[in-house]
Amino acid sequence: MKAAILFQSKLFWFLLIAAIVATRHLGDLVVPQLRDEDGLVYFQQALVWGGWRIVLWPYGGYMNLLPRLLAALLRPIPLEWAPLAYNISGLVVVSAIAARVGTARIPRLAAAAGALALIVVPGSCVGSVDLDLLHFTLAALIAVNLLESAPESNCETVRRGIEMLIATLSGPEGIVLVPFALLRCWQWRRSRRGLLMLGGLLIGTLVQLLVFLGDPRKSAARQLATLPSVGVLSRYAKLLFGGWLGAPYDRRVAMAVFATALAGMAWVWIVRDQRHRWPAVLVLLGGLAFLCVGRAANGHWCHPFYFGCRHVYLPYAAVFWSLGWLAAGIEGWRRVAPALLATAAIASALPTWTSGMPPDLHWREQVTALREGRSPIFADARVLGWRCPLPVGHSAMLWVLAGGSDQQIHAFAICVPCVGPVTTEDPEVYIRKLQLP
Repeated sequence: MKAAILFQSKLFWFLLIAAIVATRHLGDLVVPQLRDEDGLVYFQQALVWGGWRIVLWPYGGYMNLLPRLLAALLRPIPLEWAPLAYNISGLVVVSAIAARVGTARIPRLAAAAGALALIVVPGSCVGSVDLDLLHFTLAALIAVNLLESAPESNCETVRRGIEMLIATLSGPEGIVLVPFALLRCWQWRRSRRGLLMLGGLLIGTLVQLLVFLGDPRKSAARQLATLPSVGVLSRYAKLLFGGWLGAPYDRRVAMAVFATALAGMAWVWIVRDQRHRWPAVLVLLGGLAFLCVGRAANGHWCHPFYFGCRHVYLPYAAVFWSLGWLAAGIEGWRRVAPALLATAAIASALPTWTSGMPPDLHWREQVTALREGRSPIFADARVLGWRCPLPVGHSAMLWVLAGGSDQQIHAFAICVPCVGPVTTEDPEVYIRKLQLP
């Protein structure tokens, strides 16, 4: 009984998850730097234009409500501590979302698997504390509200409706989940509270869709070959369930791992007294939808530890989460199959558990030197030989205004470590090198 109370405590889940995520992103807390959109968009624009003025500014073809709000709230933070404040904020949001999933009103094993799925699946994007990647984790907030039963009180209706609205206005994932929301609308057609809660998702999704249709980048989406082949799925299955083997990629090994995982999940799914087979299927279909959308948007099959790893985060989390639903639907020794698959996925994450330590560019010392007039410019990561996976031609430089001063500061986003030095190669050749075999 004490264990049951503990596992239902949001504070317990929050502290446990925060500790796990911190171990995976030690570099972001030990030597925090502004990188990618955190520096180039949220930090810069909040500092130059004012935090609250830019809360509803779209970027990249969709709204970024929560990162913009955090940037506005952190604007009064002294510049020396801005990177650390950004990363701690991301850590808090990821931990809070996973704790919300872990204490959801769904079967206990499914809730625990959903929380773990967000922070332990393989991939260098897992549980990221970067503000620009929070929308991927926020997708789980939408999903868990759809998987829970209809609200039972007016207070719960308002709380979950606000969760849905914030999550959908912070990224494009709500558009992908609309078919599942419409299914819930039909199932809850006689529940006034349920329909009101879903209104938050539908309103946010409509806003995101209008922003997306008005953005010129939508024409860059690829509509051909969006469905993953058996070979691609086998490769992903090998990395998800068989990465702990430590062996180089081999098609036969990948096919064997894929077949074994598929057989294990199917065997548990067809058990006669399986109570949660349809939620498990819906979670898997959601993961497949995100995988196809990631392919349509990027034109290549993303690698979990390489270029585009963020687009494999949600599909991997969905597969892991479905194992929890399958395990919750049966009793006794038959839970061994999903338990073994979940253990294999966690073991596959261990070799890449902690992301690479970024170089210490002495952010605080640089800011101090700027304030004292001893340095005119922040360090450029490219000059220091840093590895950057951004396409050639992407400028990492941003201009910001020092608070209360007319002096302009050059600041540079720090890129994710994984690919290699940026060269002067043709961008198409560079990107082709990053695709899966």
